[in-house]
Amino acid sequence: MLVNCPECNKRISDNAEACPNCGHPINPIKPKGEGCFLQTLNIGCATVLIGFVIVFLLAMAVSLFRFSPNKSEKTEIKKSPNK
Repeated sequence: MLVNCPECNKRISDNAEACPNCGHPINPIKPKGEGCFLQTLNIGCATVLIGFVIVFLLAMAVSLFRFSPNKSEKTEIKKSPNK
């Protein structure tokens, strides 16, 4: 189907992206948003990253409690003789 170009008023195809005479855009291509795959990929990456952070924090907590000095052990206090 032919339509008139809004800029130069020439007859052009309605399937044209731009007028071949003046270059005025007729059916501008709209950028597509992220597809379902990319949205899922982003959510998956965020989930994996959060999982690694949680595992790292748990490992740090376990290592702090495991290798910290035992507070239940009594330290000996040497008394100096009274003079």
